[in-house]
Amino acid sequence: MNTESNKHTKKNPEKGGSKVLSYVFSLLDGSFLTKEATIRNLPFALLLFGLAIIYIYMSHSYEKKVREYNKISYSIKDLQSEYISLKSELTYKSNQSQLANALARFELKESKEPPKKLIRKAE
Repeated sequence: MNTESNKHTKKNPEKGGSKVLSYVFSLLDGSFLTKEATIRNLPFALLLFGLAIIYIYMSHSYEKKVREYNKISYSIKDLQSEYISLKSELTYKSNQSQLANALARFELKESKEPPKKLIRKAE
């Protein structure tokens, strides 16, 4: 039984080995390029090459757009925070008490009496 299992597991070096060696030698010396099957499949190989180039271009283009999107997104967040801080600062400075303090330097004071309404008589 042991010899029977060895028969099935042994590889025949004559069948597979010579084909692999001849294929490797044809790759190394370039003779595979002159075979009829290679020339017949050349348009398909060129199509695959073109698709690979397009795939690489598209992936680079996509990654460039993702980087640009992240940059713009960061810029928008930065501008939003700047807008909020400037808006709160403007709200704080436009309070009546803050305006009175700012105008005190110029010796301008808040009027204590209400404004008077001017009425123009009809002629």
